[in-house]
This record gives sequence, structure tokens and C-alpha cells, in this order.
Amino acid sequence: MLWKRQIPILIVAVIGSLTLFGWFVDEPNIKSFVDDDATQWYDILASFAIFLGGFNLLKLQLQKVLRKQ
Repeated sequence: MLWKRQIPILIVAVIGSLTLFGWFVDEPNIKSFVDDDATQWYDILASFAIFLGGFNLLKLQLQKVLRKQ
């Protein structure tokens, strides 16, 4: 149950707070990190989430098709 609830909420909370922190702080190093490095990590996480969601949909649909045959 930990993997299905708490871990995703923790990831979203950390990424969301980092993004908000970057918007409100005028420190150039932090601004640079949020604009450049963190954006690349967001893209990587989003790509992984899309791949995982598509794989899960494919798995569920294949299970339904195989049960009907």
C-alpha cells in the first residue's frame, strides 16, 4: 500500500514545492537549477509516467481480450 499512495504523493509534493520555491526566490543559482536541470528531470519523469500508463492500459486490454476467447 505504501507504493500506491504515499510514494507518489511524496514525489508530487517534492517536485511541486521545488517548482514553487524556484518561482519565488530570486537567487540566480536556484533560478538556473529550476529553469534548466529540474525541467529536464520533469520531462524524464513525465515520459516515464506516460510509458507506464500506456503499458498498463495495454496490459489491461490484453487481459480482457484473452478472457473473452
